[in-house]
Amino acid sequence: MTGGVQTRALTSLVTAMSFLVMTVSGVVLYVVPTGRIASWIDWRFLGLGKTDWGNLHIISCVLFMTVAAVHVWLNIKPLLAYIRHRAAATIAIKKETFLALGITIFFVVGSIGRIPPLSLLLDLNTYLKGSWNPVTALEPPFGHAEQLPLNAFFQKTGINGELARAELADRGIQLRSEKESLEQIARANDTTPLEIYKILKLHEQKPTAVSGTVTSAVEQKGLGKMTLMQWCSENRISEHQAVTVLQQHGMKAQAGQSLREIAVHNGTTLSELTALLSSGVSQPGTARAGK
Repeated sequence: MTGGVQTRALTSLVTAMSFLVMTVSGVVLYVVPTGRIASWIDWRFLGLGKTDWGNLHIISCVLFMTVAAVHVWLNIKPLLAYIRHRAAATIAIKKETFLALGITIFFVVGSIGRIPPLSLLLDLNTYLKGSWNPVTALEPPFGHAEQLPLNAFFQKTGINGELARAELADRGIQLRSEKESLEQIARANDTTPLEIYKILKLHEQKPTAVSGTVTSAVEQKGLGKMTLMQWCSENRISEHQAVTVLQQHGMKAQAGQSLREIAVHNGTTLSELTALLSSGVSQPGTARAGK
Protein backbone atom coordinates (compact mmCIF):
# COMPACT_ATOMS: atom_id res chain seq x y z
CA MET A 1 0.00 0.00 0.00
CA THR A 2 1.37 3.43 -0.92
CA GLY A 3 -0.21 6.65 0.37
CA GLY A 4 -3.41 4.83 1.25
CA VAL A 5 -3.78 3.36 -2.26
CA GLN A 6 -3.68 -0.41 -2.69
CA THR A 7 -1.38 -0.84 -5.68
CA ARG A 8 -2.51 -4.35 -6.57
CA ALA A 9 -6.19 -3.42 -6.42
CA LEU A 10 -5.56 -0.27 -8.48
CA THR A 11 -3.62 -2.25 -11.10
CA SER A 12 -6.35 -4.89 -11.35
CA LEU A 13 -9.08 -2.27 -11.78
CA VAL A 14 -7.17 -0.31 -14.42
CA THR A 15 -6.42 -3.56 -16.27
CA ALA A 16 -10.10 -4.51 -16.32
CA MET A 17 -11.28 -1.02 -17.32
CA SER A 18 -8.70 -0.56 -20.08
CA PHE A 19 -9.62 -4.02 -21.39
CA LEU A 20 -13.27 -2.95 -21.51
CA VAL A 21 -12.45 0.27 -23.41
CA MET A 22 -10.16 -1.67 -25.75
CA THR A 23 -12.91 -4.20 -26.43
CA VAL A 24 -15.61 -1.60 -27.11
CA SER A 25 -13.37 0.46 -29.40
CA GLY A 26 -12.30 -2.72 -31.21
CA VAL A 27 -15.92 -3.69 -31.87
CA VAL A 28 -16.71 -0.19 -33.15
CA LEU A 29 -13.71 -0.26 -35.51
CA TYR A 30 -14.82 -3.69 -36.73
CA VAL A 31 -18.10 -2.30 -38.09
CA VAL A 32 -17.10 1.29 -38.93
CA PRO A 33 -17.37 2.24 -42.63
CA THR A 34 -14.25 2.51 -44.77
CA GLY A 35 -12.16 5.66 -44.39
CA ARG A 36 -13.42 7.45 -47.48
CA ILE A 37 -17.06 6.87 -46.52
CA ALA A 38 -16.56 7.70 -42.83
CA SER A 39 -14.98 11.06 -43.67
CA TRP A 40 -17.41 11.83 -46.48
CA ILE A 41 -20.55 11.35 -44.36
CA ASP A 42 -18.83 12.53 -41.16
CA TRP A 43 -19.63 9.20 -39.49
CA ARG A 44 -19.82 9.33 -35.72
CA PHE A 45 -20.75 7.02 -32.86
CA LEU A 46 -21.28 8.38 -29.35
CA GLY A 47 -19.99 11.69 -30.68
CA LEU A 48 -16.66 10.25 -31.85
CA GLY A 49 -15.48 9.87 -35.45
CA LYS A 50 -13.50 6.98 -36.92
CA THR A 51 -10.15 8.65 -36.21
CA ASP A 52 -11.20 9.30 -32.61
CA TRP A 53 -12.14 5.65 -32.11
CA GLY A 54 -8.87 4.55 -33.70
CA ASN A 55 -6.87 6.78 -31.35
CA LEU A 56 -8.88 5.56 -28.37
CA HIS A 57 -8.23 1.93 -29.31
CA ILE A 58 -4.47 2.47 -29.66
CA ILE A 59 -4.12 4.32 -26.36
CA SER A 60 -6.32 1.83 -24.47
CA CYS A 61 -4.15 -1.01 -25.86
CA VAL A 62 -1.01 0.76 -24.62
CA LEU A 63 -2.61 1.34 -21.21
CA PHE A 64 -3.72 -2.30 -20.99
CA MET A 65 -0.24 -3.63 -21.88
CA THR A 66 1.40 -1.24 -19.41
CA VAL A 67 -0.78 -2.14 -16.42
CA ALA A 68 -0.62 -5.82 -17.39
CA ALA A 69 3.18 -5.62 -17.20
CA VAL A 70 2.92 -3.89 -13.81
CA HIS A 71 0.48 -6.56 -12.65
CA VAL A 72 2.94 -9.31 -13.60
CA TRP A 73 5.78 -7.49 -11.86
CA LEU A 74 3.76 -7.07 -8.66
CA ASN A 75 2.89 -10.77 -8.68
CA ILE A 76 6.22 -12.10 -9.93
CA LYS A 77 6.99 -14.09 -6.77
CA PRO A 78 3.73 -16.08 -6.63
CA LEU A 79 3.93 -16.52 -10.40
CA LEU A 80 7.46 -17.99 -10.19
CA ALA A 81 6.39 -20.14 -7.26
CA TYR A 82 3.50 -21.50 -9.31
CA ILE A 83 5.80 -22.29 -12.23
CA ARG A 84 8.24 -24.12 -9.93
CA HIS A 85 5.37 -26.00 -8.34
CA ARG A 86 4.03 -27.06 -11.70
CA ALA A 87 7.48 -28.05 -12.93
CA ALA A 88 7.01 -31.38 -11.23
CA ALA A 89 3.96 -32.12 -13.35
CA THR A 90 5.96 -32.24 -16.58
CA ILE A 91 3.31 -33.97 -18.66
CA ALA A 92 0.56 -31.55 -17.64
CA ILE A 93 2.78 -28.55 -18.39
CA LYS A 94 3.63 -29.94 -21.82
CA LYS A 95 -0.01 -30.50 -22.63
CA GLU A 96 -1.02 -27.01 -21.60
CA THR A 97 2.02 -25.41 -23.24
CA PHE A 98 1.62 -27.16 -26.56
CA LEU A 99 -2.13 -26.55 -26.57
CA ALA A 100 -1.67 -22.82 -25.89
CA LEU A 101 1.08 -22.62 -28.52
CA GLY A 102 -1.06 -24.46 -31.04
CA ILE A 103 -4.05 -22.17 -30.49
CA THR A 104 -1.90 -19.07 -30.82
CA ILE A 105 -0.22 -20.30 -34.00
CA PHE A 106 -3.57 -21.22 -35.52
CA PHE A 107 -4.98 -17.75 -34.95
CA VAL A 108 -1.85 -16.01 -36.26
CA VAL A 109 -1.46 -18.17 -39.37
CA GLY A 110 -5.23 -18.35 -39.88
CA SER A 111 -5.59 -14.58 -39.97
CA ILE A 112 -2.74 -14.20 -42.46
CA GLY A 113 -3.78 -17.11 -44.67
CA ARG A 114 -7.52 -16.49 -44.29
CA ILE A 115 -8.11 -20.04 -43.04
CA PRO A 116 -11.72 -20.99 -42.15
CA PRO A 117 -13.41 -20.31 -39.81
CA LEU A 118 -11.25 -17.23 -39.14
CA SER A 119 -11.71 -16.14 -42.76
CA LEU A 120 -15.43 -15.82 -42.05
CA LEU A 121 -14.69 -13.11 -39.48
CA LEU A 122 -12.56 -11.25 -42.03
CA ASP A 123 -15.24 -11.62 -44.71
CA LEU A 124 -17.87 -10.38 -42.27
CA ASN A 125 -15.68 -7.37 -41.50
CA THR A 126 -15.43 -6.58 -45.22
CA TYR A 127 -19.18 -7.03 -45.65
CA LEU A 128 -20.06 -4.78 -42.71
CA LYS A 129 -17.74 -2.02 -43.91
CA GLY A 130 -19.08 -2.31 -47.46
CA SER A 131 -22.70 -2.28 -46.28
CA TRP A 132 -22.38 1.40 -45.38
CA ASN A 133 -22.32 2.34 -49.06
CA PRO A 134 -24.74 0.00 -50.90
CA VAL A 135 -25.77 2.89 -53.13
CA THR A 136 -23.57 5.31 -55.05
CA ALA A 137 -25.13 8.27 -53.24
CA LEU A 138 -22.67 7.82 -50.36
CA GLU A 139 -19.60 7.59 -52.58
CA PRO A 140 -17.24 10.59 -52.78
CA PRO A 141 -16.26 11.60 -56.34
CA PHE A 142 -12.63 10.62 -55.57
CA GLY A 143 -10.45 9.63 -52.64
CA HIS A 144 -10.03 12.22 -49.86
CA ALA A 145 -12.35 14.60 -51.72
CA GLU A 146 -13.35 16.21 -48.43
CA GLN A 147 -9.76 17.39 -47.83
CA LEU A 148 -9.34 19.27 -51.11
CA PRO A 149 -9.60 23.11 -51.02
CA LEU A 150 -12.85 24.33 -52.53
CA ASN A 151 -11.24 26.09 -55.51
CA ALA A 152 -9.23 22.97 -56.38
CA PHE A 153 -12.35 20.85 -55.90
CA PHE A 154 -14.18 23.00 -58.46
CA GLN A 155 -11.39 22.46 -61.00
CA LYS A 156 -11.17 18.70 -60.44
CA THR A 157 -14.90 18.09 -60.72
CA GLY A 158 -15.76 20.62 -63.43
CA ILE A 159 -18.19 22.49 -61.19
CA ASN A 160 -19.04 26.09 -62.08
CA GLY A 161 -17.54 27.90 -59.09
CA GLU A 162 -19.52 31.11 -59.50
CA LEU A 163 -22.87 29.37 -59.64
CA ALA A 164 -21.90 26.95 -56.87
CA ARG A 165 -20.90 29.74 -54.51
CA ALA A 166 -24.21 31.50 -55.15
CA GLU A 167 -26.06 28.22 -54.52
CA LEU A 168 -24.26 27.74 -51.20
CA ALA A 169 -25.21 31.27 -50.13
CA ASP A 170 -28.86 30.66 -51.08
CA ARG A 171 -28.86 27.49 -48.97
CA GLY A 172 -27.48 29.36 -45.95
CA ILE A 173 -24.02 27.79 -46.16
CA GLN A 174 -21.39 30.25 -44.98
CA LEU A 175 -18.18 30.25 -46.97
CA ARG A 176 -15.24 32.06 -45.40
CA SER A 177 -12.56 31.19 -47.96
CA GLU A 178 -12.17 29.02 -51.05
CA LYS A 179 -8.99 27.69 -49.48
CA GLU A 180 -11.15 25.85 -46.97
CA SER A 181 -11.79 22.18 -47.64
CA LEU A 182 -15.25 20.64 -47.92
CA GLU A 183 -14.66 19.06 -44.54
CA GLN A 184 -13.91 22.44 -42.92
CA ILE A 185 -16.89 24.09 -44.60
CA ALA A 186 -19.18 21.25 -43.52
CA ARG A 187 -18.07 21.38 -39.88
CA ALA A 188 -18.40 25.17 -39.77
CA ASN A 189 -21.99 24.80 -40.99
CA ASP A 190 -22.89 21.75 -38.88
CA THR A 191 -23.34 19.43 -41.85
CA THR A 192 -21.33 16.82 -43.80
CA PRO A 193 -19.09 16.96 -46.87
CA LEU A 194 -21.66 14.77 -48.62
CA GLU A 195 -24.43 17.34 -48.13
CA ILE A 196 -22.14 20.15 -49.35
CA TYR A 197 -21.29 18.11 -52.44
CA LYS A 198 -24.98 17.49 -53.18
CA ILE A 199 -25.39 21.27 -53.46
CA LEU A 200 -22.24 21.79 -55.51
CA LYS A 201 -23.09 18.94 -57.87
CA LEU A 202 -26.11 20.86 -59.13
CA HIS A 203 -23.68 23.00 -61.12
CA GLU A 204 -21.39 20.28 -62.39
CA GLN A 205 -20.64 20.98 -66.05
CA LYS A 206 -18.97 17.73 -67.02
CA PRO A 207 -18.63 14.19 -65.67
CA THR A 208 -16.13 13.75 -62.91
CA ALA A 209 -12.94 12.47 -64.50
CA VAL A 210 -11.49 10.92 -61.42
CA SER A 211 -12.44 7.26 -61.44
CA GLY A 212 -10.36 6.74 -64.56
CA THR A 213 -10.16 3.74 -66.84
CA VAL A 214 -9.26 0.20 -65.96
CA THR A 215 -5.64 0.96 -66.86
CA SER A 216 -5.41 3.84 -64.39
CA ALA A 217 -7.14 1.75 -61.74
CA VAL A 218 -4.57 -1.01 -62.15
CA GLU A 219 -1.84 1.54 -61.59
CA GLN A 220 -3.32 2.59 -58.24
CA LYS A 221 -1.29 1.47 -55.27
CA GLY A 222 -2.79 -1.44 -53.39
CA LEU A 223 -5.36 -2.45 -56.02
CA GLY A 224 -4.39 -6.09 -55.61
CA LYS A 225 -5.41 -5.94 -51.93
CA MET A 226 -8.84 -4.56 -52.82
CA THR A 227 -11.62 -7.12 -52.47
CA LEU A 228 -14.06 -7.81 -55.28
CA MET A 229 -16.77 -6.23 -53.13
CA GLN A 230 -14.73 -3.03 -52.79
CA TRP A 231 -13.93 -2.98 -56.53
CA CYS A 232 -17.62 -3.26 -57.33
CA SER A 233 -18.37 -0.41 -54.94
CA GLU A 234 -15.64 1.77 -56.50
CA ASN A 235 -16.90 1.07 -60.02
CA ARG A 236 -20.58 1.26 -59.06
CA ILE A 237 -21.72 -2.18 -60.19
CA SER A 238 -23.36 -5.02 -58.31
CA GLU A 239 -21.31 -7.90 -56.92
CA HIS A 240 -23.67 -10.34 -58.64
CA GLN A 241 -22.85 -8.80 -62.02
CA ALA A 242 -19.12 -9.11 -61.44
CA VAL A 243 -19.32 -12.73 -60.26
CA THR A 244 -21.58 -13.58 -63.21
CA VAL A 245 -19.09 -12.11 -65.68
CA LEU A 246 -16.26 -14.15 -64.20
CA GLN A 247 -18.34 -17.33 -64.18
CA GLN A 248 -19.14 -16.83 -67.86
CA HIS A 249 -15.40 -16.93 -68.49
CA GLY A 250 -14.84 -20.03 -66.38
CA MET A 251 -13.53 -18.22 -63.32
CA LYS A 252 -14.50 -18.63 -59.69
CA ALA A 253 -14.62 -15.73 -57.24
CA GLN A 254 -16.15 -14.62 -53.96
CA ALA A 255 -16.95 -11.06 -52.94
CA GLY A 256 -14.63 -11.22 -49.93
CA GLN A 257 -11.58 -12.32 -51.96
CA SER A 258 -8.95 -9.81 -53.01
CA LEU A 259 -8.47 -9.17 -56.73
CA ARG A 260 -4.96 -10.60 -56.52
CA GLU A 261 -6.26 -13.82 -54.98
CA ILE A 262 -8.90 -14.16 -57.69
CA ALA A 263 -6.33 -13.52 -60.43
CA VAL A 264 -3.83 -16.04 -59.02
CA HIS A 265 -6.44 -18.76 -58.40
CA ASN A 266 -7.75 -18.41 -61.96
CA GLY A 267 -4.38 -18.24 -63.66
CA THR A 268 -4.63 -14.68 -64.97
CA THR A 269 -3.12 -11.27 -64.24
CA LEU A 270 -4.54 -8.42 -62.23
CA SER A 271 -4.79 -6.14 -65.27
CA GLU A 272 -6.51 -8.82 -67.37
CA LEU A 273 -8.94 -9.53 -64.54
CA THR A 274 -9.98 -5.89 -64.11
CA ALA A 275 -10.17 -5.43 -67.89
CA LEU A 276 -12.46 -8.46 -68.12
CA LEU A 277 -14.68 -7.17 -65.33
CA SER A 278 -14.88 -3.68 -66.80
CA SER A 279 -15.70 -4.83 -70.34
CA GLY A 280 -18.06 -7.57 -69.17
CA VAL A 281 -20.31 -5.49 -66.96
CA SER A 282 -20.67 -2.84 -69.66
CA GLN A 283 -22.34 -5.31 -72.04
CA PRO A 284 -26.16 -5.13 -72.02
CA GLY A 285 -26.56 -8.88 -71.81
CA THR A 286 -24.39 -9.11 -68.76
CA ALA A 287 -26.12 -6.22 -67.07
CA ARG A 288 -29.44 -7.94 -67.46
CA ALA A 289 -28.02 -11.08 -66.01
CA GLY A 290 -26.96 -9.22 -62.89
CA LYS A 291 -30.44 -7.93 -62.15
